[in-house]
Amino acid sequence: MTSLRQRLRHRAGSILPLGAMASLLSMAALALRGHAEAGSAAAPFNAVSHRLRPGRALRLDTAHPRHTALGAAVHAGSSVFWAAVYDEAVCRRQPPPSPAGLMAGAAGVAALAAVADLALVPAHSAPGDAHRLSQRGRALTYALFAAGLAAGGLAARRWR
Repeated sequence: MTSLRQRLRHRAGSILPLGAMASLLSMAALALRGHAEAGSAAAPFNAVSHRLRPGRALRLDTAHPRHTALGAAVHAGSSVFWAAVYDEAVCRRQPPPSPAGLMAGAAGVAALAAVADLALVPAHSAPGDAHRLSQRGRALTYALFAAGLAAGGLAARRWR
């Protein structure tokens, strides 16, 4: 029988790569769209930090350790949370999902994350990137988040 510690280590070994892939792709979208729409790749990350460091975070355009790094960390942590949802709800189903099932599941989890972020969370706690990006920019971010989950799920499928 496996110990709780072994089970947690195994789950973390599944969830962390999924979260990292989804986080990296969606962060790329945030930076690219931030540069195109707000004139600053750091602006969307700074805006995300408004949850923990209110004040100028929503307006700050330059990279700043207190805001940019914190916003990136919040985004990465959220990505790992949603990766855990994806891993449990999609990747661990029996029989194992097909590649199309993994991609559809990733799209569903990304849509759920978008609904949670944009409709269910109170406005004062919602992601600040909505203040700096257009709907198109945010849609691209969630699409690349889904692509990252799917890519991670497809890669993990080969190793299970």
